[in-house]
Amino acid sequence: MQSLYEEAIRLVEELREARLKAVRLAAELAKAEYDLRVAQARVERHWIRQAGGEKNLAPTVEDRTRIFTLALDSDEEYRARRERRDALALQLE
Repeated sequence: MQSLYEEAIRLVEELREARLKAVRLAAELAKAEYDLRVAQARVERHWIRQAGGEKNLAPTVEDRTRIFTLALDSDEEYRARRERRDALALQLE
């Protein structure tokens, strides 16, 4: 009987640790997503300022989206933040 009780206590402790890890990962993931959005805004703002305004960057929304996508893919900081976010999301699954 005692070993069954000890096993239950051990399992409860493992579950508690797993839940704590999941909460920490979720908090890190939220921070990583926020950092990713900030990096995205920084890159987009840079390109808009260089072009002299959003309309000067490209005539249509689709063209601007393509330009921003290429700019984000070429930005090292954005790419590193995206990879960190993706790694955290994988750990959380």
